[in-house]
Amino acid sequence: MPKTISDYLQIDAALLEDAGAYNGFVDVDTELFIDPRLLKFTEAPELQGSYQRIHDHFEKIVKLLVLSKKPGDLFWRNAARLLNFPEVRGLCIGYSSKSTRGRGIGKKLQSQLLMTAKTIVDAEITDPEIFELVGLFEEYIGADRIGDMIGNIIMSDLLAYSHRVFGCNGVRQDHPKVRINKKYTLPKNLHNNHPIILVPKDVLNDLPVAHSYEDIDRVVSFNDQLRREFNRIIAKVWGNDPPTKRAYKEAILKYPHILSGLIEVYRNMDPRAYDLTDDPGGHYIWYERTRQFARDNPMRLALGPHPSSNEVLDVVTTICEKFKQLIENNGLHTLLYKDRACQEPKHEEAAQKVFYGIANAYCEANDLDLSPETNSGRGSVDFKISRGYSRKVLVETKLSSNKYLEQGYLTQIAEYEKSEQTEYSIFLVIHVGGCSQERWNRFRDTVRESRQTGHRTPEVLLVNGRRRPPASKLLRK
Repeated sequence: MPKTISDYLQIDAALLEDAGAYNGFVDVDTELFIDPRLLKFTEAPELQGSYQRIHDHFEKIVKLLVLSKKPGDLFWRNAARLLNFPEVRGLCIGYSSKSTRGRGIGKKLQSQLLMTAKTIVDAEITDPEIFELVGLFEEYIGADRIGDMIGNIIMSDLLAYSHRVFGCNGVRQDHPKVRINKKYTLPKNLHNNHPIILVPKDVLNDLPVAHSYEDIDRVVSFNDQLRREFNRIIAKVWGNDPPTKRAYKEAILKYPHILSGLIEVYRNMDPRAYDLTDDPGGHYIWYERTRQFARDNPMRLALGPHPSSNEVLDVVTTICEKFKQLIENNGLHTLLYKDRACQEPKHEEAAQKVFYGIANAYCEANDLDLSPETNSGRGSVDFKISRGYSRKVLVETKLSSNKYLEQGYLTQIAEYEKSEQTEYSIFLVIHVGGCSQERWNRFRDTVRESRQTGHRTPEVLLVNGRRRPPASKLLRK
């Protein structure tokens, strides 16, 4: 079950808030990352020199690649050593859905990155920022690995910051961490046996500028001339076909002035820290808000020591129906939208976290051995009984805006057909718009027709997230 740092350490959350520290989760990552541009403006004294540290690190690599004559020579090997970024453990941010573990940069990816950087340097582009933008054009470099790069370079600063904040607030620090021959002591996270490392809120963002090739439009849009030039090159080389990340890389290597333009735009962009109060991405506020909803709307749940599969299903169904009530009648729907007018829905993952938070809060409040375990990759929450009980109920949460809604439902039926011992399943659909009436009717027809086949099918719960007159009800097999 998820816990924030303050809950895990049993301290007042206001202590971290007052210190400007992000009160993340100790057992699952939040999809936030350290934006190197924000490090220029942080108020955390230990991180005042962090941006320069990043700049100097990448500048050393560029200078070594300028001197390198061929892969494997002394300068190349030293550059490779500086590009050695193992996975970061202990930061309660990142992109792992089920842990606080990063991905790191292995030998193969390191070699690939060096080859690309050498080609760029040979084109006389020697700006250290090329490594901050590498996710735009290098395959297999995404938000998680960019986060590991930045985290590795400034780890000593983060350790010093964490050591001070925890120490000033009387938190027991008994886990040693050595970095650059200096020893720090921090609280231990028993979920991964690593120290808990704090990050200032004012350096966090929800996606790197260089997260993926789709972001290139967002970057070039800051300069009309660059956008026109880049679009001209893309159209010339690839026509109307959507370019891949590899295609962007080919364009940048063939027309290096494009990368120079991107770097200049990147330097001049106005970075803004992620708004943790409104939380437009739905990464964080679901935790406390869903707990508060459960406290304000208590519900009695009970299971015997050896419950049957039907008893487990009944409890999970009760939680789902309570979730529906809170969405439709008690204001929980506001957590599904980016704006306070509830016009623009958040990503589907945000809705999944809201349901997970509600389910988790009710299980915890009723001291049940029924524990929800999230699986964000599949958009689902598994409920299982502890003490070795193997029966499970799967809740698949989808938004009406999901263009694969019908396909997702049919996939669940296929899962049933694979095994006679398949778990019970509830297909929870939240209507937030973004779906034509024709597609919505087609989905309902698919549900109705599948039930008539006589095969086992998921139960379907339709939830009106738009606060319109509800036409939804629980459809059972």
